[in-house]
Amino acid sequence: MNDSPARTAAFDLCHPALALRVVLLVQAVLAVLALAGADSVAGWWARQGVLAFGGAGASVLWLVLLCALQRPLAAQPRAVGGAVATLLGALVALLMWWPLAALGLVAGGAWQAGAAGTGGALAALLLHGWLLLR
Repeated sequence: MNDSPARTAAFDLCHPALALRVVLLVQAVLAVLALAGADSVAGWWARQGVLAFGGAGASVLWLVLLCALQRPLAAQPRAVGGAVATLLGALVALLMWWPLAALGLVAGGAWQAGAAGTGGALAALLLHGWLLLR
């Protein structure tokens, strides 16, 4: 019952076309977020560049980790798979936020770290839900 084809397909993140859709979806969301916080076109481009770098890195790392965990997660209940995907989303977001904060490209406080981790977790949770609905 745990190894149904539908459950396995939900974690088929090793397929390049699906991975590309995930990365592009994350980039689109980040572009809108950058637009919301910018005061000019130049400010939007600068903000979007930083967010695009962090978002692409976090998305690809999240996809690679879930691809590597595809078989073990398919054998687990959906709640476990969702929790793992969400936790990995938070961790990879923090991993990509940290060097950007160290270089001074994004704000580097505890509040910002929490926001990055929470954003990564929410994005991963939404993406995981989307994959389950496929």
